[in-house]
Amino acid sequence: MIGRRKVCFRDISKFGEKQKDGQIPFTEINKLEKASEVFWDAIINAGSLVITCEFCGRTYFGSYSEGWYDEGELEDLRASAKKEPDKYIELYDTDSISWGYIDGRQAVYSCACNNVVKYENWIWQHRHLISQYLNKRVKKMKEDLKAEQYVTSQLKEVE
Repeated sequence: MIGRRKVCFRDISKFGEKQKDGQIPFTEINKLEKASEVFWDAIINAGSLVITCEFCGRTYFGSYSEGWYDEGELEDLRASAKKEPDKYIELYDTDSISWGYIDGRQAVYSCACNNVVKYENWIWQHRHLISQYLNKRVKKMKEDLKAEQYVTSQLKEVE
């Protein structure tokens, strides 16, 4: 025992054979080169006419319907795109660029930086731990709810 917790070592034999470096993997992962559509579906929660990816600083702007812009705004964005074509990207076929937050930053759907793939790979690599955590957390919350319901029912009887 360390403190009040018993130290337990995981039986890692069920996770497969040793790798060449002698390590036994806890999870098998096929690292993705780019984020999957499933992952994007999980994080996308908004669409904007103009949005900046906070992972790389690229600004995307849609120009399918030019009437949505204030006077001179689209022209300014196009001028910036001419000066810095890798930083300002015009999307001619849309007015709404999908994006969402991950790790407190805006991520633009299919941005060239592809920085969100590291989050998906990390989640997948640690999926067993995350699954165990979520199951234990939900179980604890259910137990707490039952206890609270019991206390509430006892209080109602007193009234």
